[in-house]
Amino acid sequence: MTLNEAFETLVAPSIDGPRALETLAAVEQSHGQLVANQLLQTWLTQPVTAWSALAQAALMIAHRRTDVAVLVLEAAVAQLPDNIEVLDHLANALVRRAERGRAIEYWRDWTNRHPDDAMGWYKLGYHLIDQGEAAASVAALERARLLAPTMMAVLTNLYTARTLDRQPAASILDDLESEPCQMICYRSCGLFTA
Repeated sequence: MTLNEAFETLVAPSIDGPRALETLAAVEQSHGQLVANQLLQTWLTQPVTAWSALAQAALMIAHRRTDVAVLVLEAAVAQLPDNIEVLDHLANALVRRAERGRAIEYWRDWTNRHPDDAMGWYKLGYHLIDQGEAAASVAALERARLLAPTMMAVLTNLYTARTLDRQPAASILDDLESEPCQMICYRSCGLFTA
């Protein structure tokens, strides 16, 4: 594979993570690691689309380069500020780097700009639980619950957050009971005993 062919493969709209890894591995094998790294750097400077940013970030994480994945995703969030999928991947990459506080700030910014987005409030509440901010998590998850009252992930995390914050959580079980199959799974795992 020539370098030109490899570059054209990497910038093709249909590129996916496995194909990108395969292409870079082929370049590394035929031209050496230095050339493969230079090709990678050139690829990373191309105009950002949500798909290219996610593919590049996945590739970097697969190569244990979470630092580069964060850079790619931060650039993508700056160019695509209303793309929740890119933001979610950035938050997850930040958590991998033990930077949950930064991930929370991104979700706070998202919910300020998109106050009617249940998923954004859920993600904020979810990360706040793991940060040990149970009361703030309850507030975010309550907002998500208002926007998406039957979203199981919201209800289960709200139950957890309320329990951690020593708030009454039993009323959430009533909402969870509306999805009996889910509730059976949760109870069989020992998550809910009521």
